[in-house]
Amino acid sequence: MNKITLTIALLFGMISNAFSQEIDSIQFKIDSLENTFKYQTGTIQLGDGIGSIEVPKGFKYLDATQSEYVLTELWGNPKGSTLGMLFPENSGVMTTGSFVFDIQYDELGYVKDDDANDINYDDLLKDMQKEMEEGNER
Repeated sequence: MNKITLTIALLFGMISNAFSQEIDSIQFKIDSLENTFKYQTGTIQLGDGIGSIEVPKGFKYLDATQSEYVLTELWGNPKGSTLGMLFPENSGVMTTGSFVFDIQYDELGYVKDDDANDINYDDLLKDMQKEMEEGNER
């Protein structure tokens, strides 16, 4: 009985040690991968002059090229049109249970407002109020 107990204890110890080494190896690979990314903070220019974003406190930004790699190669998503991603500052691309904001822009629905400075908003409000009163009378 003692030989069986000793054998089981040795096997359990070997399996436990191998499992621990495997976890350490995986964590080392994740840390090595994470260290290849160059995160940014502050004001970030997006795309070809589309605009800019001020990275909020507590977050970090990953540029479009790196984000595309993460989205397609690491996470298995189809190729898209990301302008970058925002991560919580204490997480990375392989952090489980975290979240990310993928920044995108689509010109569809964009409305130029070049004439916005030419509009007299006081007159516009008066016209809208007058139309509302006339509609209420009906």
